[in-house]
Amino acid sequence: EGWLMRCNQSLISHSEFIRSFFTPIVKYSERIDDLFKSLKRDHEIIVGVMIRQHDDGPIGEGMFYLDVRDYVKYMMNILDLFGIKKLTFVLTSNAIIHRGIFRNFSVNYTSNHLMEDIYALSRCDYIISTPSTFTYWASFWGQVPLCVIEDNEQKIKLKSFRIYNHLF
Repeated sequence: EGWLMRCNQSLISHSEFIRSFFTPIVKYSERIDDLFKSLKRDHEIIVGVMIRQHDDGPIGEGMFYLDVRDYVKYMMNILDLFGIKKLTFVLTSNAIIHRGIFRNFSVNYTSNHLMEDIYALSRCDYIISTPSTFTYWASFWGQVPLCVIEDNEQKIKLKSFRIYNHLF
């Protein structure tokens, strides 16, 4: 029992209250709100990318570890999928992002603070990430379709995205 208990119906019934209760305070939301005003003015689609590095890296199991070059490949996949020039990415990570590798993309960065990162992801039009409760929450909170990357051979399609409205 305990952590295996699920109450998806209650989560769904009370989802609006849960979202309002967990709305970030101004200290965390203001910078992201300003960023997204600008991004939405200049871009048709904003895709959040959670680059997860430390907690599931190559040391240990690394089941869902992706090299940064894999994220570049998935970002190219996203550009091909949507075929729009007015698309930008918001990159978040639990590690330092080496920005040079993303220089060929329209990219935006947060401050790397976890509250700003999760709020930024929840404001995107789409999110891509390896399996992570962090991005599941962003999908739930912002009602944003999420594509969970489970292996580095996966091809992203529109049907790969879904909004996470349940417990796991």
